[in-house]
Amino acid sequence: METKTMLSALRRTALLAATALVVGACDNDFTVPNYNNPAREDLTGSPTQATIAAAVRGIVSTHRGLKAGMVTRYGVWGREGYDLRPEEPRPFTDALIDPIDPVNGGQYFSGQYTQITQINTVLTALENSSLDEGERRAVAGFVKTFKADAFWQAAISRAEEVGLPLDPNPDPNGELTPISSKAEVWAYINNLYDEAQADLQAGGSSFPFDLPPGFSDFNTPSDFIQVNRALKALALKYQGDWPGTLAALNASFVDPNQPMDYGVGFDYSTISGDASNGFFTSPYHHAHPRVRDDAQIQPDGSVDQRVQDKLVPEEPFTLFGVTTFDEIDVYQSLTAPMPWVTNKLLLLMQAEAQLASGQRGPAITAVNAVRTEDGGLAALPGDWNGDLLDEILYNKLRSLLWEGGYQYLDYRQYDLLDELPRAAENHGVYPGFPYPSNECLARDIMSQVECTTYFAN
Repeated sequence: METKTMLSALRRTALLAATALVVGACDNDFTVPNYNNPAREDLTGSPTQATIAAAVRGIVSTHRGLKAGMVTRYGVWGREGYDLRPEEPRPFTDALIDPIDPVNGGQYFSGQYTQITQINTVLTALENSSLDEGERRAVAGFVKTFKADAFWQAAISRAEEVGLPLDPNPDPNGELTPISSKAEVWAYINNLYDEAQADLQAGGSSFPFDLPPGFSDFNTPSDFIQVNRALKALALKYQGDWPGTLAALNASFVDPNQPMDYGVGFDYSTISGDASNGFFTSPYHHAHPRVRDDAQIQPDGSVDQRVQDKLVPEEPFTLFGVTTFDEIDVYQSLTAPMPWVTNKLLLLMQAEAQLASGQRGPAITAVNAVRTEDGGLAALPGDWNGDLLDEILYNKLRSLLWEGGYQYLDYRQYDLLDELPRAAENHGVYPGFPYPSNECLARDIMSQVECTTYFAN
């Protein structure tokens, strides 16, 4: 991924240089605005509905990239798979080999705060826009939900003792926002989801902008509240707030009778018009052997259906001391959507919360909905007395493979990181990411926990 980023940067630099030559030679202005993400100055004054709509499209498009960025690194950390590139070892070594430091490893920070800043700009622009009050509340509820998720991404990416700055100072020359504790950050995120819900409730019957197909089942303010509640349930789940998780899920779209992939996903080629799902064309992503080796068997004697659907057997492939036997084939076209939050994720979170709350019977029912529909496995009996948490994590690995790194996040939450397999002694399992080095330098906190070089467990 870093190689592609470097090449993209070089191509952009070359394109800008070529454009400068053409403009200099012809003395013409070929500047074209970005209709999917207007500049900050376009949102000042009295922005129109079209300008606000373009800004919202930019937020959705950016979030798709943020979500995709979490798949590979967390997937490697959770031993879902490996990113193996013969010509470029860093996607492997930076993910697994000690140490992880702010220079190479300060991830899931800058992109999230850029997104948060853009959302704050839109929220400020709403005050002077041509939209009516209901339309403003609809937009506010929609983008605040994205803002809360961006903060969640930054928060969940750091160790429990590491907090975050909250809303960035809009003045680039002003004081840096102080770092709040993780408890304060969680409270802020929870409240932000609730603010967004209140705005959506006051947002009328429709959004003043079009949504891509991946949002088609939730394209009104009232329907989108279910997505807001689903995402709040996700945040509460990783805070260990089990009653709150169940309450939020009850207001979401979780439903054992709906398809497992029902939910919200980020489309390709329909948000910005020029993007495709790079996971489909990547030859570098290989499944960890445990995904197949530990798979359960369907009643007809065949392996778990998710293994059949998501893995493609390959000749044994060895690189950097790791041997794999399957390529990951989760995204099977250039336009395959990137899931944001799905029914199967919610059902398995529901099972976790019910189990933690002493509701073992309902938890088995929720797990059965996923294992039978998604995996083709026989249902567990209602009085099954096996390790139910282990069963939940088994299904999360295969149903959510390469969709968001939930295996790593779950193992960390349950203090099970030491149980993740290591192909070599120097393959690390980390508590989270440090801040990026530029943030550490700007704050002069290189020696503090936020910026300390992390070594594996």
